Amino acid sequence: MVRTKVDADNLRQHPALPPSTLKWKRLYRKRSALERINSRVADGFMLHSHYLRGKQSMGLKITVSMTVMLAAANFAMQLNKPEQIRSLVLSPAA
Repeated sequence: MVRTKVDADNLRQHPALPPSTLKWKRLYRKRSALERINSRVADGFMLHSHYLRGKQSMGLKITVSMTVMLAAANFAMQLNKPEQIRSLVLSPAA
């Protein structure tokens, strides 16, 4: 059995409040915009499960991911679909 210390990183993985509670939702809305962007990039581009070693290769993957995200937002604005500006996947044009 492996035991880990309860620290800030472990609390992010296993929060004290269940996500289905109203208190959690209220606190979740108070996150900063940067945290939302980081979460979107980490989850959408699967940066949590990476096999890269080293600061340079991880930095490159993050840079490419952010560039793709900004390009998708720019493309959504060019298509005049501002409601999809935060989406990583654009729906087909109707």
